[in-house]
Amino acid sequence: MRSPLAWLSLGVFIGVWSWLFRPVSPWALSIIFLATLALTSRSDARIGVVVLGLCIGQALVWTQPEPGQLRAWTTGEIRSVTGKSALLLTPEGHLWTQLWPKPPPVGTRIAGRMTPKASRKLLPGEWPQDAQAQLARARSVRMTFWTPLTSTPEPTRMPDGLVHPGLLRALGSGDRSEVPRQTTDLMRRTGTVHLLAISGLHVGMISTVAGLLAWLLSRALTRGRWPPLARILPVITAAGAAIGYGSLVQWPVSTQRAVAMVVSVSLLSLCGRRPDPWQVLGLAAIVVLGAQPSQAASLGFLMSFGAVAAILVGMPVWTRLIQERTPWIGRVAVHSIGATVFATLGTLPVTAWVFQTVSLSGPLANLLAVPILAGLGVPLAIFGTLGPSYLQAPCLWVADRAISLALMWIEFCDIGTATPAISAVGALVLMASVATLSRPHWTLVLMACALSPWRPAPEGLTVTFPAVGQGSAVLIRWPDGRHWLIDGGPPGLRLLHWLRREGVHRIERVILSHPDKDHFGGLLPVVRSLPVDEFWTSRPPEPEERDYRQLWRDVHAREIPVRAPSIDPYDLSEDNDHGLVVTLRHGGQRFLFLGDVSDTVEDRIAEGMPNMSVVHVSHHGSKTASSPALIAAAEPQAAVIQSGEDNRFGHPHAQTLARWAGTKVHRTDTLGSIRFRSDGRQLIAQRWTAVSGWRSLPDRPPEFL
Repeated sequence: MRSPLAWLSLGVFIGVWSWLFRPVSPWALSIIFLATLALTSRSDARIGVVVLGLCIGQALVWTQPEPGQLRAWTTGEIRSVTGKSALLLTPEGHLWTQLWPKPPPVGTRIAGRMTPKASRKLLPGEWPQDAQAQLARARSVRMTFWTPLTSTPEPTRMPDGLVHPGLLRALGSGDRSEVPRQTTDLMRRTGTVHLLAISGLHVGMISTVAGLLAWLLSRALTRGRWPPLARILPVITAAGAAIGYGSLVQWPVSTQRAVAMVVSVSLLSLCGRRPDPWQVLGLAAIVVLGAQPSQAASLGFLMSFGAVAAILVGMPVWTRLIQERTPWIGRVAVHSIGATVFATLGTLPVTAWVFQTVSLSGPLANLLAVPILAGLGVPLAIFGTLGPSYLQAPCLWVADRAISLALMWIEFCDIGTATPAISAVGALVLMASVATLSRPHWTLVLMACALSPWRPAPEGLTVTFPAVGQGSAVLIRWPDGRHWLIDGGPPGLRLLHWLRREGVHRIERVILSHPDKDHFGGLLPVVRSLPVDEFWTSRPPEPEERDYRQLWRDVHAREIPVRAPSIDPYDLSEDNDHGLVVTLRHGGQRFLFLGDVSDTVEDRIAEGMPNMSVVHVSHHGSKTASSPALIAAAEPQAAVIQSGEDNRFGHPHAQTLARWAGTKVHRTDTLGSIRFRSDGRQLIAQRWTAVSGWRSLPDRPPEFL
């Protein structure tokens, strides 16, 4: 069997992820492990090794400390950092905590005051953001106050006169806090943002430079009795430089992978063995997951190992395109473009699922950006920040000019991005397409299936209440394919990403019930990214409503027709009561959407109102929602309450739930996303779960819901 460590690491990865869905007890794992050892033969060795890895992966999660009782104050050590969150090892076990403005370096001890962080329901097909915390068996908390207990070195002061001090610090130490926002956006659009992150490219460059310098110095040892030392010294220096650089940049997962690969290759070369790339990559994955199994659910792990795996699969096929008479500069260009293309394909399952952004100019932009920034900017930035004082100024000056040159090329190559949108199933299909790169026709077929924008159109009317948290948003899909969107939930990209996954490429009507941020926050990216035919709202913005004014400007900038009723300026009633109330009718089914109106307005609506099939309960089920008169007039089959889990407002209120006694109440904070489908006669209620997808809601007592 070739590359057993690669197959073993695949099993470990699957085993860690499988713990999320079906944890297997340690006793059962032991039995499976021993049975696999006894039954494995040469004919099914790969399957046996994968099963062994699966058992090891589950066992690794079980070895994580169990979460203890949560206290108000705690102390602990930072074990890993992901964005603004960090894994903290405390006497009570692991904690997954948000630290503002940014987490300190790995290894720092901190003390802080904690508050529990409410989990949130996933939207259909959404990336499970809490998977890493679950695999670390960590409680999710938010530190309202924290302070470091160990001192951290002050960052090197940059000389005056530099054009790109923030980029120099990012290239040298990985600290991107001072990189201008427009520069980061430009590099993200062109697929070169990976150069700002400390990756395997940086580790390889540092180890190569260190090994080359050691080789030059060791030439004097090639005579006499010292040739063995001359052979060992460059290898040891390269491995030591990789380890030292990893410690310097706080060991992000891509650095862990690269350092493990450099060290293993160095040891194999000292033993006179030729390294197998798949064996080396598999060993690196086992080392990373063995140290922290929760890294299997980190985006850094998936993108780093996915990029390298795709390069290993695709480059042998790509190099066949190079003819023997091709000059060396052409060979270098072809290799560079191929590496970028396959690295992009390796990260595509994550970028299409999580970020929905893929650069169209990545191969061309990286053709010059990689050698300029990684080959020149990174080593000089490191020497300029960590080297002798007399070298700092000239090194940083040259690196600064190299950055200017690279940015000119990157800006020239900026031709925009594509926005593929897939779910977990699509991500798995894309992974399969990467695994078949040696057979390009299968790769193209699988990629076309995964990235196809076509979605099967459901028959009849579909009304979906996504679990957007403490906010309100409703998607209506009419039988003729039109889409209406009522409200947009709280700020963020979650709603936009979900709409794309649902195959919504155009919205015929956006209806904003009233301008509260938990209703219009998610509309900002929707209006900017999707074509909208009409925009209905309750009123124009006031001068002090900055965010709502921005939405208003975006709507008018895209020349979207606006409909807003005139409101008496002397009306002193609550702004919520001026909101739009919407009713829909499809055949014999009626839907009522109340926004955040109070019970006073509901009493007026109830006068002469026909029966309703579904009522979207006002104001997330607050105490002043759902007047008895409205409930009696509507007599709905079901009521829907959109609210966030453990929200600070206490929605839905117990009195409101009591008023709806006798009616099936569906809550997004307990059930997740809810959908109603109707052919005009029958009405089917469904909920979405990550394991089973959409499934019908059975008839159950109201108190159960």
